[in-house]
Amino acid sequence: STQLQRGQSLQHLDVGPQDRSCLRTEPSHAASDGSPAAPAARRPLGCAGQPKLASGGAPERMPMSQTPPDRKTPRSSRTVIPAGLVATLRMLPVVAPAMTAVAALAVLLAGLTPVAYRVLSGYLIDLIDTDTEQHAALIVTVSAGLIAVLIFHEVALPLTVATSEVFGYWINRHIRLRLMRAVALPTGVAHLERPESAKVLMQASRIGASGMTPGAAVAGLAALLVVHVQALGCALILSTFRWWLGPALLALSSAILGLLLRDYARAMKLLSGQTAALRRADYLRRTATSPEAFAEIRLFSLHSWFLGRFRQEWDQAIRAVWRARRPHVIYALVGISALSGFTAFTVFLLAEAQYVDEITPGALVTYLLALLGFLPAFVVNNRYLRAIEGAAVIEPVEAFERGCSVRPETTSSTPLATNAPGKALSLRRVSFSYPESDRLVLNELTLDIPAGSSLGIVGLNGAGKTTLIKLLTRLYAPTDGTILCDGVDIANFQVDVWRERFAVMSQDGLRLPLTASENITAGLDPSVVSPEIMQEAIDAAGAATLIRDLPNGLRTPLGKGVRGAVDLSGGQWQRIAAARALLATRYGATVLVLDEPTSQLDVRAEAEFFKTFTAMNHLTRILISHRLASVRLADHVVLLDAGSIVESGSHDDLVDAGGRYAQMFNLQRGQFIDER
Repeated sequence: STQLQRGQSLQHLDVGPQDRSCLRTEPSHAASDGSPAAPAARRPLGCAGQPKLASGGAPERMPMSQTPPDRKTPRSSRTVIPAGLVATLRMLPVVAPAMTAVAALAVLLAGLTPVAYRVLSGYLIDLIDTDTEQHAALIVTVSAGLIAVLIFHEVALPLTVATSEVFGYWINRHIRLRLMRAVALPTGVAHLERPESAKVLMQASRIGASGMTPGAAVAGLAALLVVHVQALGCALILSTFRWWLGPALLALSSAILGLLLRDYARAMKLLSGQTAALRRADYLRRTATSPEAFAEIRLFSLHSWFLGRFRQEWDQAIRAVWRARRPHVIYALVGISALSGFTAFTVFLLAEAQYVDEITPGALVTYLLALLGFLPAFVVNNRYLRAIEGAAVIEPVEAFERGCSVRPETTSSTPLATNAPGKALSLRRVSFSYPESDRLVLNELTLDIPAGSSLGIVGLNGAGKTTLIKLLTRLYAPTDGTILCDGVDIANFQVDVWRERFAVMSQDGLRLPLTASENITAGLDPSVVSPEIMQEAIDAAGAATLIRDLPNGLRTPLGKGVRGAVDLSGGQWQRIAAARALLATRYGATVLVLDEPTSQLDVRAEAEFFKTFTAMNHLTRILISHRLASVRLADHVVLLDAGSIVESGSHDDLVDAGGRYAQMFNLQRGQFIDER
């Protein structure tokens, strides 16, 4: 953040777009005979392989704090081996079974070859010390064995590193796919707006942490397994000197290691409890480094403020961890001192044994090398930190998956006609309040929307206009009341089939860093989209000139941060969003929803757009707008206030009635009248 804010202008930031790895698939257009395309061409834009509900209806969601009865609660972090590491080990054969076998063999070779090297080195010293001709051949053989062991070690160690890096990429991909599927699994979005969900999702995404990933945990875990295999072999060597020496060293070292790991796990748990402060710190960091904010940060001299607030929020989270860890430092020092004393005692025993000729010089070298090879496995260094912190993300991911699990309804789903709604969409005494809130956003709202008609919804901010659309599209379920399609509760329809009937254009539409073609066909199967039908949607959205002026037409990448891309204005992005929504109506959507669709268009473009909108009599059209002039051509207009309909009728009738709608309309119209 500091480096980005140092420049007084934006020139040092205008260095051209960077490469971004985006998987692009150009649509292979099918020939069109002018007939409407099949509704089956539509598919939801989301994660592939998303489980389907066996029947319709809103799924039964579980609170994030509960654990399903068929899932085991994760192991406690109080065990010596953190649960995240255990989960990582279980995951390896699932992600890549063959690679797991190769990695295990590489770990064994990398861990056991140093043990063999220690044994052969001591034996070779004793052979050379005897200096007899009969041992000459044996010396050559042992020397050759030492060379072979060194070669095996030099091969096994890079192989371990290489396999762990490959595993790291696969594990990261696996975890990210699981998280994306968990986010998309429930049919609505209420589960993502609960505070406990945001906390778990933040932990799973490692927001505000040091950037350690499960892939880094695999690399650290591979290094740990190598040194632990080596430590076990060295402990066996030491047990040949005194049978109790190896077990005693293992017990003492494991106890000290467990103490240090529990302290680190405790710190990680405390840090996870500071998610609110970390989330605020991360928001400040992302905003301060966001290209969209560069100009205003300089204009208002906000860089110092951002840096100060970031330090404040970050330090607030970290200080709690520091305070909790201080008392445990003494335990770590006592443990390390005990291990150091036992190591010195072992060296004394070995020196005494060699002094009285109990062991040979070669045996002394072997035992000392074994002692040195044993200790690194029980020193908490960066390998442990990478493994523990990287694997810590797995538990939040599993917790988020449990919280997002759904249970299919047992009732059979009702088939939905391809032209639904054929009669009307109806709301009957619908009430709704958002999760974690008691305020009713919609209050016993009753409304009929005849099929093929156009409805204008107006009202002040917070009146419930957008919430009404979220209920119609089943992003939320009503708190009370019923929504009907041709007399049937929409909860009886399969949610994905129901949403295929909607083409929604929101004020802040989806801006994909992909080509113009992919932005327009998003949510559809590109292989069945006809070029002629797509061009019709582009023309109807008033985007033909925009597409024609792009360097490569529909193949031009859009957005920031993509090489060769064109960054569009807000109004141009709205035209792309309009083309996407209108194209969806050619492929099965029967309800067109426009939420502030022309907020960034000029007056002429807005007039042309609404002229097209009113001519679509084959669609059920819903228009939300703050501009009352935009809804005057709608068949019916409703004025919402505090979640209820306070006025209803045609535009002319409402203006003639002289009520609140008329006051609002005259107030807006007065801004364009030249008062002299």
